[in-house]
Amino acid sequence: MNSRTRRLCVATTFLLVFASCGDDGGGSESSSPVPPTGAPATTTADPTAQADRTVFLKVVTSTGPQQLDPARSTFPCDSDDLALIYDTLIREQPDGSYGPGLAESWKTVDANTFELKLKANVKFQDGTAFNAQAVKAALDRSRTLTTSTLAKPLAFISGVEAVDDLTVRLRLSEARAGTLPALLADRAGMVPSPAAVAKDGDKYGANGAVGAGPYRYVELTPGTHIKLERWDGYNDPKTQLLGGYESFGVSVQFQVEQLKKGDLNYAALNEASFPDVKKAADEGAIKYVVDPTTQYMQFFVNPGAAPFDDLRVRQALNFAIDRDAVNKAIAEGIGTIAWGPLPASSWAHNKDVEGMYKYDPAQAKKLLADAGYKDGLTIPTGMIQLPLYQRTTELLQGMMAAAGFKLEIVPVPPAEINNRLYVTKDLKAAVTAFNASSDPGLALEARFAKNGANNPSGVVIAGLDALLTQGAATTSQADRAKAYKDAELLVMKGAYEVPIYHFGGLVAFRPEMQNIVKGYTACKGGNFLAPAIYALKK
Repeated sequence: MNSRTRRLCVATTFLLVFASCGDDGGGSESSSPVPPTGAPATTTADPTAQADRTVFLKVVTSTGPQQLDPARSTFPCDSDDLALIYDTLIREQPDGSYGPGLAESWKTVDANTFELKLKANVKFQDGTAFNAQAVKAALDRSRTLTTSTLAKPLAFISGVEAVDDLTVRLRLSEARAGTLPALLADRAGMVPSPAAVAKDGDKYGANGAVGAGPYRYVELTPGTHIKLERWDGYNDPKTQLLGGYESFGVSVQFQVEQLKKGDLNYAALNEASFPDVKKAADEGAIKYVVDPTTQYMQFFVNPGAAPFDDLRVRQALNFAIDRDAVNKAIAEGIGTIAWGPLPASSWAHNKDVEGMYKYDPAQAKKLLADAGYKDGLTIPTGMIQLPLYQRTTELLQGMMAAAGFKLEIVPVPPAEINNRLYVTKDLKAAVTAFNASSDPGLALEARFAKNGANNPSGVVIAGLDALLTQGAATTSQADRAKAYKDAELLVMKGAYEVPIYHFGGLVAFRPEMQNIVKGYTACKGGNFLAPAIYALKK
């Protein structure tokens, strides 16, 4: 699923070739994101006047789309490519707020009604009119198509009405209007041409795609390569500043050299690449941005299964991990310590969780003894067979031994981890990364709500579901923040999560590339339209 709109999943699929680890010792339990290097080279009143509109953005990703139908996409990274073809009804901004996309405005009419006003004079790339009827057709298809991966997240929409050509009204069976901007800023807000869908039927997306976005489909090699080119009929030229876009699957160890040579001009990298990136930036060959992400490393446990149904065991696990040491050793120090499931940069993060579980192996040992494990506790622990997880699991194995935990490593192929955690549930603990939604409500809901997709035993946290319902019912960020701050505090007081660090999204790019203002993980390349990325004329 996508990190914002469909069933959230353990993230295992970004690029994972790692350099040697850094210092794994202790230290202060804090870290700061690395600021962007360099500054825009232009000082004109309109910097985009310097844009070379023939340049293609050439990026690397962990894998490309298998097909181009937003309703049937199954991989979190697909949204980056698909948004360029379709645009989205609402756009997520770098600061986490939401702005106009194909919808120029939206509002809650009442608790169970959400209304969108669409931009006028917009066309799809095949000349078909973009209007309320097309949006209704797309949303109805996403809600009802048998193979739709959007059906579950959109299940609370009970009806879609085209009030007039430019007004769409959503009827909600639950008061969840607060979550709609996040959903409509992702795959649910991508509208395919109804004419193209009618023409291709069930095969739509396999051999092309037609949207109302800035770049049109040229070719696709499933999983490895996609090419798009500028579409001259796009309605918002100020966010269409490139000649086109290509993404490739390229081994991470070669990306910095390819950036230096100009074969690529943008790459979202894992943290282990940071020393090479920093060296190349110091030489003036490239620039980079580091920014904390919503994706976090965790010691996953199923709190509905023994021994993790005991609060003392879960608290002991939290005290047993030196988060700062893991961040330094595994993430080159550019991640940020995760005291809770929401990053410190989130508008919904509760600062009261910070420092709640500082590294204290003696306290962990005492809690284990109180829980009846005076001689320690052996935990079969899933280790995903990828370098990141192997190194992290082995580091934790040694670190947590001081607290009385004996990690019995169980190797798991990447493709099997979600099934074993959430379907067969035979694996009760694992070192995983959670690719959380950028919307805090959706992130908390998936992981901790009674019916959350990533709550394997349906454990009920007293008061949590009521807070999530409260936050979802309003579009007021202040009201939502209050509810989610209280929810995060409940989660960590009950030690239902053992977070370790939030990934330090590392983006490296050629010096001529502009408007790259935010870092991302390699599994989420970023929103290239807000703001629009462009290249300076040479």
